[in-house]
Amino acid sequence: MNFEEINGIQNNSGLKIVCYGQEGVGKSSLAAQFPGSIFIDCEGSTTHMNVRRLPRPTCWEMLCDEITFILENHQQKGYQSVIIDTFDWAERLAIEQICREHSTQQKTLKGIEDFGYGKGWQYECELISAFLDRLEQLISAGINIVILAHATTKKVTLPEELDEYDHWEMKLGSKTTNKIAPLLKEWSDMTLFLAFQTNITAIDTDGKKHKATSQKRVIYTTKSAWWDAKNRFGLPEKLPLDFNSIASVFNRNQAIICEECRQEIQPVDKYSSGQIAQITQKKFHKNLCWNCAIKAKEMNPNAGTA
Repeated sequence: MNFEEINGIQNNSGLKIVCYGQEGVGKSSLAAQFPGSIFIDCEGSTTHMNVRRLPRPTCWEMLCDEITFILENHQQKGYQSVIIDTFDWAERLAIEQICREHSTQQKTLKGIEDFGYGKGWQYECELISAFLDRLEQLISAGINIVILAHATTKKVTLPEELDEYDHWEMKLGSKTTNKIAPLLKEWSDMTLFLAFQTNITAIDTDGKKHKATSQKRVIYTTKSAWWDAKNRFGLPEKLPLDFNSIASVFNRNQAIICEECRQEIQPVDKYSSGQIAQITQKKFHKNLCWNCAIKAKEMNPNAGTA
């Protein structure tokens, strides 16, 4: 047998991204700015956002069918980033599916714990693993997969320490036998923790009394003792919670398609194609080339100047 080497960075596949964070921090708002985003809104959290979305899945089969629909129609529709919002709600659909499949006339399973001995969690891990394998078809087609999840804190004690401390992790499952959060972290190219950072300032001369003076939203990209995170792109450990902070990972020599004329967005003057896409996403909520942005501006003068 003879195999040819493949050298260099491979830029034709989609990114695998997990974003989790505190409630209201802006997970959906950040994901809405990803190129060519289409939401599978399992939670119903985007109803007041001007985004493209498929019908809210009511069962696991419907969620899988929507993935198939995107795969078959992504070129025609201009889908470039699939946002699953949120995976903790999608997990509920998975558990309902597992309970239906394993229920009998003699016994109806109502929850994952009804299996006993951790079997339910193993069934769930197998179902989610198969789902991630299914997503690989989209990734191979150059489509980004973005999984959003809520965050929760868990008390952790190091073997060499006695004191406990809070550790942020994805809100998936409720038992230590749940394997979904580690599975998603291992699968992802980036696992980003989105959080509120509060600044504390001393208000007396002895430094004994303190108060919160300001709060900002940040992205943590690297694992620490207090949260899970990772990235394969050399990003700084902490970034402002803004799409521009991570936009560079999407601009890996990939063509960005105008969602109006279906042509590749070309750079104009001092603006790169990625910058034009970012500007039009912000003002018109979709990727547009320069000419289509001008037309959109003429039709809606209140949208601002591209």
